[in-house]
Amino acid sequence: MANILHCNNKVDAIHTMKRVVCGSSLSNQDALLYDRQIRLWGIEAQQRMMSAQVLFLGKNGIQEEAMKNLVLSGVGVTLANDLYVNEEDVKYSFLLRKSDIGTNHAKSLVYRLREMTAEKRRINFITDSVVKDEYLNGVHSYKIDESIIEEFEIVSFAAESYTLPKMTHVNDVCRQKGVAVIASMDNGMHGFLLQDLNTHTVYPLLLLHHLSVLQPRFPRNCDISIRNVIGYLLMQRLFPHRQDISLESPSFMIQLRDICDSVGGREADIMWVCSHSIHVSDPCFFRVCYILWTITVVYSIRSSLYEMRGKRLAITSGILGGYLALEIRKFITKQHETIPSLCVFDMARSIVTTAML
Repeated sequence: MANILHCNNKVDAIHTMKRVVCGSSLSNQDALLYDRQIRLWGIEAQQRMMSAQVLFLGKNGIQEEAMKNLVLSGVGVTLANDLYVNEEDVKYSFLLRKSDIGTNHAKSLVYRLREMTAEKRRINFITDSVVKDEYLNGVHSYKIDESIIEEFEIVSFAAESYTLPKMTHVNDVCRQKGVAVIASMDNGMHGFLLQDLNTHTVYPLLLLHHLSVLQPRFPRNCDISIRNVIGYLLMQRLFPHRQDISLESPSFMIQLRDICDSVGGREADIMWVCSHSIHVSDPCFFRVCYILWTITVVYSIRSSLYEMRGKRLAITSGILGGYLALEIRKFITKQHETIPSLCVFDMARSIVTTAML
């Protein structure tokens, strides 16, 4: 993807670390406890991590692994959900126990995490979903206490626990408040991360080299999923309005075949997305992310996604949980560039595909 798009990820200036005090020093105890991290990142980065607060909403194995890693790094975490621990949670968790079954998931997991650190005050829980369903005059909407959001640098969703409209509502609130948003989902051998770190810019390499947009240059052995994404975006460029998208239109189908021949994409995959009236011009970040994720993985794992839907695999949660914690640390310390906003993990093919929106 880097050979197709020249990407520059920039954090919105509205985002500031709310609790960092410049010039403050670590205690001797903290300096000893986090000695290895200080050697890697420096004192200022460690101060930023110890001053940061991350809100986790919902439950999945990815978030549990990420919370464990962040707690050990000194980051403050809060888990919020109104869900209960079940047998499957215990089966795939390194922390939860059989005695936790039937109890509030957020409360039980936080209690287990507190056993891992002396800084128990940095680990908190909220026993409700934070995002409330609301019905006014028969219209379904969502309500959230914005003062809660303002206390955190990052809000991380477990996509299994929240509907897409609910996530997009919170994402809109977070963008107004300058709070970063990350969503995650593990689905058997597959999983994904979606990041909205507020402002970022994308410069097409094609324009920099004055090349035709219909003749993109792909890296050698470029994955078919990336070709499908580019093919779909090119179709959107030629047919920018929803009413122009018609599988019955000869001109539409001719253009689709030409683009697939040009980029090496699959007609069936791009047609599937078009037939569902999905449009990348939608202003909602998560809707666009979700669609791009769909067409990224649809090539080889269409059937297995449905077969494994709702199933968990510890290795998927562990790998993506580690990635999630790393991306949060990079965002907090501001020392390293984060991965592109979409990251898809496919253990069946042993690949990770990323794309910048």
